[in-house]
Amino acid sequence: MVDACHIIPFAETHDDTITNGIALSPTMHRAFDRGMMAVSDGYTILIHNNVRDYSPGNGLIGYQNRLIYLPEYEKFYPSLSRLQEHRDRFSF
Repeated sequence: MVDACHIIPFAETHDDTITNGIALSPTMHRAFDRGMMAVSDGYTILIHNNVRDYSPGNGLIGYQNRLIYLPEYEKFYPSLSRLQEHRDRFSF
């Protein structure tokens, strides 16, 4: 299953464009919304320093530095400025 995740919440920006979104699993969507994970300017997954996994190999930390799948066309890539806003919000 896949969720459509706003990078910066729609309620704050009223930005419902493709570039203010990423497709995530429901679990990763919740982790993203709670600041447990973010996406770098190189489109790799970042896991927050405060995250502690108690099941090695099955938790979030295993996703650290993995490249996300990007749309075919660059014009649909997640906005780097929105991703930076998200990282700033959660102190990455």
